[in-house]
Amino acid sequence: MKNFFSLSITILGIFLIGYHVFQLWTSHHSSFHQDEYQHVHMAWNVLSGKLIYRDFFDTHGPLSAWIFSGLLKIKSGAIASIDSLFYLRNICLSFLYLSFVLLFCCLQLFTPNLALNLIALALFAGQLTIQVTAFRIRPDVFMLASFLSFLIFWMRQRRFFAGIFLGVTIGLNPKFIFFNVPILIFDLLNKLKSENSSKEGNPPKINKIQTSRFALLAGELLVFILISCIQAFQGNLVDSLDSQFLNNFRVVALRVPFSGNRFALLRGFLELDSLLLFCYLVFIGWISFLIYRRHIDWSQNFKLVLMLSVCGLLQLAAPMSHHGTLLSLPCFIMLMSYVVDRALSKKIWGQSLFLILAILTAAISYQQLPKYNSSQPNLRSLSKALSELPRTEPIFYIWPNRCPAYIFNSDHGKYWGNLVQTPEMDSGRDINRFLDPQIKWVAIDDVLFPFLLPTERDYLTNHFVKSDCLWQRK
Repeated sequence: MKNFFSLSITILGIFLIGYHVFQLWTSHHSSFHQDEYQHVHMAWNVLSGKLIYRDFFDTHGPLSAWIFSGLLKIKSGAIASIDSLFYLRNICLSFLYLSFVLLFCCLQLFTPNLALNLIALALFAGQLTIQVTAFRIRPDVFMLASFLSFLIFWMRQRRFFAGIFLGVTIGLNPKFIFFNVPILIFDLLNKLKSENSSKEGNPPKINKIQTSRFALLAGELLVFILISCIQAFQGNLVDSLDSQFLNNFRVVALRVPFSGNRFALLRGFLELDSLLLFCYLVFIGWISFLIYRRHIDWSQNFKLVLMLSVCGLLQLAAPMSHHGTLLSLPCFIMLMSYVVDRALSKKIWGQSLFLILAILTAAISYQQLPKYNSSQPNLRSLSKALSELPRTEPIFYIWPNRCPAYIFNSDHGKYWGNLVQTPEMDSGRDINRFLDPQIKWVAIDDVLFPFLLPTERDYLTNHFVKSDCLWQRK
């Protein structure tokens, strides 16, 4: 009976994973997010010969713009086209599928239970965060694949290779440093404890570079040094450090402790994944119970995943949108699979609850997805810009911006125009507003138009002609 039930769980898990893979393929051409326009535009700038951080502003890691510009470069046919957006989306979706495979490997290393891990992977793939945001043209999906690769090598005691993937992850987005620093500290303390404890036995016979006390840090520094050498050769290393780290820290310092909106991201997460967050709290209770009953195996892997899950919870109130959530989800899923295996696997009803949770998640995803998969707004403005403007014609665009007209055209200056002109956002920046007579084109979405200053709205209406979200000077 138990073997039949385990086989049924395995088959249902494979079915749910297949369903979510198909669902992702049919929905990944949903509406584009404003961040995607930004990343395509930065890739276009790099492809056009501009230097990131020096010639245009960005707070992400350089690997992001380099990867997307490289993908555009190898694309056959016209690069500056609407088709390029869908081409990059397809690449990101492919990396998301790769991440599913990597997560399954992590689950098998962490909790070797095939049936439960298939259900856990289905639970991960069915989250609305995955179904709605994970395939977007952002560095997030590359970070996810690199982060999972780090976990695989770390759990297999290949610290140096794990460090390389850790360095790639932070090279894609420096905000990962809020995961990165705890990982490095944990690894060092764990290594010191292992060296000083005779209970651990003889270490595995692995190359010394893999078992060295600073192997993880060495792998990460190797990536950092390579990136820094490239930027020093290009002449934008100082701008890079300022934009990636100092600027991000300033934003975090200003927004997290003092902003009244510091829980806005938590509310956004609840809208997408309230069921899963509830389950996290339940499983945290189960973990506490297992600790009380001494059923927890305090292995290195368990402590690392538990620590990363705690870091992930802290990210929900930080200015990282769903970027931090995407990296936290695998750790939460691994913990949930572990708890079910430890506490409930010997009982059929325990595995059934896990399966019901995965089915319920799939049902919610199926019901909620249509409201996110709306039509493509404002793409007519991009068609107009592609057909009527030379690529060297600067288009002034407001950030945040839902209008894609600017993405294959030159920047007007180093910085975007920010919609909200606040001292903490724009301190020290020389921003040219579109009242400058030299600006011939302005890209701004209708939703953002009411937020302009009254003088700007009047100026725009009197001196420009509107076509979709692209305004042309009369």
